[in-house]
Amino acid sequence: MLKLLVPLMAASVCFACANGANRDSDASSRAAHSLVNTADEVREVVLRDLLAHDADQGRSATTSECFVSFENDVDPSQRFLDRFVGSCATIAAGSRMSSQDAPVSHSTRIKFTLGPVRWDSDTRAIVGASYHCGGLCAAGYEYQVVWTERGWVVEQVSMLWIA
Repeated sequence: MLKLLVPLMAASVCFACANGANRDSDASSRAAHSLVNTADEVREVVLRDLLAHDADQGRSATTSECFVSFENDVDPSQRFLDRFVGSCATIAAGSRMSSQDAPVSHSTRIKFTLGPVRWDSDTRAIVGASYHCGGLCAAGYEYQVVWTERGWVVEQVSMLWIA
């Protein structure tokens, strides 16, 4: 009986270890997914601030065609872009700005670029961002974003360049 019980217990331990490893893998997968979502939340706060700044400059994003890119000209997901429906006359991925299927109108076309999210801590991030709407219509900024009880908020904006 003991000879039968020992292999059975060993198999149970191995099964429990395998399930624990799967749980750890699931947890790290959820953490990676959460980090992507958090980076998009930080980018959303930055882009909303850029859109508000755009209105301060005498242009209205609500009547402009807006195109958004992340670092290295990577297009954001449609899910991210959908957060801004109504913020611009149209909103599309940055790659569509020069493509044949880009929206065509006589409104201002603005390209917003959001750099990588650099984490200072779990509650503080730095993001470079810029807009470009013509030869002498562009600016670049560095954003410091912090987590508060209200969510992610812009703490400080520094202009890096302007044209």
